[in-house]
Amino acid sequence: MSPASNIIKSMKEWLSEKAKALLEYCLDNDRVCPKREYWNQLWVITTQAKTFISCLNTVTSPVLSEKSTDQDKIQRSARLRIYIECADRNNLIDQMDDFIRSIPEREWHHFYE
Repeated sequence: MSPASNIIKSMKEWLSEKAKALLEYCLDNDRVCPKREYWNQLWVITTQAKTFISCLNTVTSPVLSEKSTDQDKIQRSARLRIYIECADRNNLIDQMDDFIRSIPEREWHHFYE
């Protein structure tokens, strides 16, 4: 079983189906997270949630580079998951889903890079 499959199976029951599908999409093709420009735009969406600051402070994540380790990538992927969960809890999942699915594949970090 792949690490992505384990993450999908461990999704919280309270997540909406849209959030679960978005999390699954983010793990497809070994995606880790969007590159910096798009990552910064995620901040704009998630700051609309009043409780986002508490979500943000639960996990720190490294900036990814060519020398990033798998552990760094896992941490960044976990941060993306927190963003999606926060968006879901704060009724911003439609906006988050539309934005993430609009990101071109070349603008994603991948585990195989």
